Amino acid sequence: MFHFDEVGEMTVIQFRPDIRPRVILDYGTVTRSDEFPIGSTMFWLEYQDDGFTDTIWIGATYEEARAVAREWTQDGVRLIDRAMN
Repeated sequence: MFHFDEVGEMTVIQFRPDIRPRVILDYGTVTRSDEFPIGSTMFWLEYQDDGFTDTIWIGATYEEARAVAREWTQDGVRLIDRAMN
């Protein structure tokens, strides 16, 4: 979100990050692991709130990730889906 302030003849643009709680769905390819096959795609959910980040779920399918994320969004937490972008 941007906020514009007129200061004399100059415009100052202040960036105010959206710090509402959110769950981020992300994915990647396994390159090293004792738990998951190398080359497989894994999905995870991270909870972020005002500088705090915690991985709350890791799994092998997008559908499972969406199902878990849906529980958080039903409680009003915003979802950012990076796996679909």
